[in-house]
Parts: sequence; C-alpha cells; structure tokens
Amino acid sequence: MTFVALLNRCLAKVNRQLIKTRSPIILGDDWVLDIRRYLGERATGAVLDVGANCGQTTKRLANAFPHLPVHCLEPNQDLHPKIKERVNFHKDLHVHRCGAGAEDTEMPFFKSTKHESNSFHQDWSHRHGTATDTEMVPVHRLDTFCAQNGMETVSVLKINAEGFDFKVLEGAIGLLQAKKILSVYVEVSFGKEAEESGRCGDYLNFMEKQGYKFIGVYQVARAKEGHIKWGNLLFGA
Repeated sequence: MTFVALLNRCLAKVNRQLIKTRSPIILGDDWVLDIRRYLGERATGAVLDVGANCGQTTKRLANAFPHLPVHCLEPNQDLHPKIKERVNFHKDLHVHRCGAGAEDTEMPFFKSTKHESNSFHQDWSHRHGTATDTEMVPVHRLDTFCAQNGMETVSVLKINAEGFDFKVLEGAIGLLQAKKILSVYVEVSFGKEAEESGRCGDYLNFMEKQGYKFIGVYQVARAKEGHIKWGNLLFGA
C-alpha cells in the first residue's frame, strides 16, 4: 500500500480524501466516499440500512448524508440501543425491528453468540459462533416497507443480511425498476455459502437487467489460502 493510499484510508474515517492537483480522483477504496461523489446533488430521499447490526455502517452513512433521514432494519432488538447510541448525533434516525425479503411475511430469526452471524438462515447463525435462540420476526418487501413509511426515493440502500441478501433485492424489484433506489451496496459470498445467498453472477445479472451500473467491489475478505470468501458490490442508477 502506498503512502497516499494509507493516508486516504485514515482520512476516510472523517469522510475526506487527499487528491493531488490535476490527478484523477481515487476510486475503489472507500465505497461511502465513492457513492457520495457519484450521487452528488442527486442524493435525496432516504438512506436505508438493511441488517444494521450495531450501526457500524449506519454511522458512516449518517455522517456522509447528514441531510437525509436514515432508516435501519435490524431484526435483533437487543442491538437497537447500540445503534441509537452510536448514531445519536443524527436527528432523523429510525430503527425498525424487522427484516427485508422477497415477500411480506413472518419468519424465524436465528440468533448467534456472534451477533454478526444472526440470520434468517439457520446454518448461517453458527458460522462464526453458536446458535442461541430463535424468535419470529416480521419480514417486509422493501417495495412495501418504503410505501408504508413514505419513502419515494432511496439514495443509498446498504444490504448485509447474512445469506438473505438476494431476497432483499427481489423484494425491491418495483423500486429498482423505477430507479427509485439510486445506489445499492450489497454483500456477496463465494464458494459453498453462495449456494444459499446467491452467486456473484446472479447479483450482477439481476442488477444489470434493472439498468444499474456496476461501480466496484469493496471490503474483500480472503481465506488464508488466498481465495475470496466474500465481498461487497456497489451499483448506481
């Protein structure tokens, strides 16, 4: 990693970036900075964080888009206080106890000792921890959820649903086809785990059919053998 890249990584924590005079803008390192630059003045409507966990990404998005309402969908209500505490500076934060999927229903939600592995897929709940509890949680199509909450436009849709990510996109088909969602950041898995969550090509093909541009791959995680385990895809309308 070059010195400039290292410095930019540090500056990204405060939503800044070092750019040399007459040099091209650096893309592909920080997805929040990239999508803020990509959207520019088009950033209107709301920010939607599906699978907010403890609000790690929510905080960055709230900082990057302080003028937009931020909605978090987090099925595990135990984590809601952590989200609210972490993002307490944002005055238009909404935390919802529900999941997102391909249909409006109620589903068992499997909790784990490692809350990052909580999932609607039972096998995923003990990937990195031990399954501890199960509770029924409402699941909404994003088409339905946004209509019920008065969201006509979503500037940023971030999805980290632990194996349920593709179903989240399927439930937003109306919004996507109408280009009411301006950008999508979604986690994808590779290898065996992709059998349940959908393969990378499925996401690329699906989003291309809806007319979205593929911006890049971010936060790639590799196994010790060197192959990619998972990463995140960024799309823009």
